Amino acid sequence: MTLHVTRYTPKLPQWPHDLPLRIAVLTDLHACHPWTGPAQLAAFCRATNALGADIILLLGDYVTGPRFSCPMDATHWAAQLSALSAPLGVHAILGNHDYDGYRRADLAQGPIEAERTLIAAGIPVYVNRAIRPDHAGRGFWLAGLGDQFAFAPKRDQRFAHRRYCRSGGHLGAGHQRRAGAADGP
Repeated sequence: MTLHVTRYTPKLPQWPHDLPLRIAVLTDLHACHPWTGPAQLAAFCRATNALGADIILLLGDYVTGPRFSCPMDATHWAAQLSALSAPLGVHAILGNHDYDGYRRADLAQGPIEAERTLIAAGIPVYVNRAIRPDHAGRGFWLAGLGDQFAFAPKRDQRFAHRRYCRSGGHLGAGHQRRAGAADGP
């Protein structure tokens, strides 16, 4: 897997022009062997920290890789992500693949492994909740959405191969395209 850095300067109609906010986003890491191992994740984290963002958002799909890959232990990928640092913190949501192997009923038992592991690594996870960080003496809302497709009917079952790999303003964050929106504080 290769890190792609794309820079955007969106013009958000309701965001105050005098409140610049630099955001770094990492998404769809799919930590697995041999594609995205610890060395690649460490390099991604170093490159992300070097961008000098005010806040870092992790947008899910930390687990499950392409066919014929083996998932990385959650404590290993979370340890790499714990090296991320920004003045307003590192904040995470979950993606649809983070729920692979779970049923909707499992959520009643508490957070799933990806969420528990991120929290243990010091990274807060937002599933349908929000906080109000202070930036330059002003606050804005940061909201994280629960994944919209995690338990959708007829989920793609391509990732059933995991059983073979057992040895080894408002700133909204959502995993699906167009799930996040920005508005003024």
